[in-house]
Amino acid sequence: KVHLRALTHGDLLFIASRSFPAVPEAELSRMIRFNARVQARLEDGGLGAEGGGPWEFNLRDVFRWCELVTRASRRCLAPMLPGGGESED
Repeated sequence: KVHLRALTHGDLLFIASRSFPAVPEAELSRMIRFNARVQARLEDGGLGAEGGGPWEFNLRDVFRWCELVTRASRRCLAPMLPGGGESED
């Protein structure tokens, strides 16, 4: 049997900030706290997630959120870049 301890807020912040340097650490911290609150609500039955459990919000979910944020940021900023975000061939 292998027992692992859960990643702490600091662990998640360290990993996510190195993997997504374009996302400000303050924003990452808020995202991680939000995920922790959702997880806590799921555990106490406050969100009514009966089917398909057990549910867990973890590093994978933070990474997915960061991927969405960075893609959306590039898409929103593209029109303001030189050439309108189009590559120069």
